[in-house]
Amino acid sequence: MTREYQRSTKECRFGELRPELVAAIRAYLEKHLDKDELGGVESSIVLCAETTSEHLKKGFMAKLTGGGDKIRRTAMVLTPSLLIWSTTDEKHGPATLAVRLEEAEITDFKSPLAQIEDDGLQVVGFSLGATERMSAFIGLGQEAVAQKVRETVKEAARNAK
Repeated sequence: MTREYQRSTKECRFGELRPELVAAIRAYLEKHLDKDELGGVESSIVLCAETTSEHLKKGFMAKLTGGGDKIRRTAMVLTPSLLIWSTTDEKHGPATLAVRLEEAEITDFKSPLAQIEDDGLQVVGFSLGATERMSAFIGLGQEAVAQKVRETVKEAARNAK
């Protein structure tokens, strides 16, 4: 198996995330939440983490998709009711999504391709404001803090049901 990304995950406070990710998360939530719910998001954060993903080489998926950026950063914010994540890289501005935990299925990611080795979470559910379910991958490192993030998010999703 081939590892195409080296990922490193750290736990942090919301204000310690990259400024462009904080701004993107706030803008996304302002667009998709009512004022009552919006006001409590930052004060109810259970967990906040940032993953840096370094593209190691032009592997199987890069050959299929034409490659990508060398460094990608993903912020993940967990509240008792929401999982929010925002990703940015060297070429593109942030892309942000969120799901309500009570409506989402969150599991460990398992690559359907034997050639690809990766770690993270698979999120299936309705992103805020969407009318169709989506599936997303959130990459995580292999260190102990990444394992804590993974387990905390899955437990929060179970508890929200």
